Amino acid sequence: MHLDLRTIQHLNFVVDDYDAALRHFVDNLGARHNWELEVPNRPDDLRCSLITLGPQLFEIFGPEPGSRHGIARIRERRGAGFVGIEWGLGEGSMNLDDLVTAKKVLAEHGIRIKYEPVDRYWPGTWLVSEPDDLFGLTLECFIGTWYVPEVAGYGMEPVAPVSFWRDEHPLGIHGLRNFTMAVHDVGAAAKRWQDLTGADEVSCGPAADRMVRYFTAANTTMGLVAPTSDNQVGTYLDRRGESIYSVSYLVNDPAHVAVHLSSKAVPVERVNDEVVVVPAEGNHGVRIEFVRA
Repeated sequence: MHLDLRTIQHLNFVVDDYDAALRHFVDNLGARHNWELEVPNRPDDLRCSLITLGPQLFEIFGPEPGSRHGIARIRERRGAGFVGIEWGLGEGSMNLDDLVTAKKVLAEHGIRIKYEPVDRYWPGTWLVSEPDDLFGLTLECFIGTWYVPEVAGYGMEPVAPVSFWRDEHPLGIHGLRNFTMAVHDVGAAAKRWQDLTGADEVSCGPAADRMVRYFTAANTTMGLVAPTSDNQVGTYLDRRGESIYSVSYLVNDPAHVAVHLSSKAVPVERVNDEVVVVPAEGNHGVRIEFVRA
């Protein structure tokens, strides 16, 4: 039985300086700050927001001083960077059976549940899997969706349409093309993912790194890459272990993206005419690739 992942709801990352990171993504990259979560919709010792870059949500976490939250411990051990992905199950219609089924499938594949809310944060609607059981990938499985106008009722700004990001935003973003996992053994990780989800191997076009293999992942694509002599994956694995390495966007013109971001003092690496990269070191731990659409 396969896990029925339908959509990426949001990619999650933790930062060292929450206020500075939020300003950076909004002021320099042009992200939208859709929702600042407040207690009781977040832990007491963990600040968090939903932001969008392109028509894609991200959740940004900033542990308070002295926080013992699990995400704070990840930051202490591994530093700033990605910490997982929230996936939409089924039709996103808050069908409780979708979560029950997901738990059965995860158990069948030997993937443990790391956290499931009991009395706060919408209990019964989501869970978090153990990343050590899936080559460092945390699956936050959710039975709803944040991509509907009704989220305004919670105080969240709805996600702007693709046409805004592509035609009006200075980065000219068409959408998220893929995310890429840094792993030690691509073959083993590929088999694990295909066994769990029934994914197909696909081609994906230009990339900053060579030897990346791509697989279907709900409404996007997952890349798997291991260390080679001509990439930075080994250094990343030494620092953060197996985990999400980067996200890649399709854009109108990578050269224009490079010029615009450089004007905002955002470090940019021009790989070639098709790909530019914002390295994690100058982007609060988050590596972003922009690829010609």
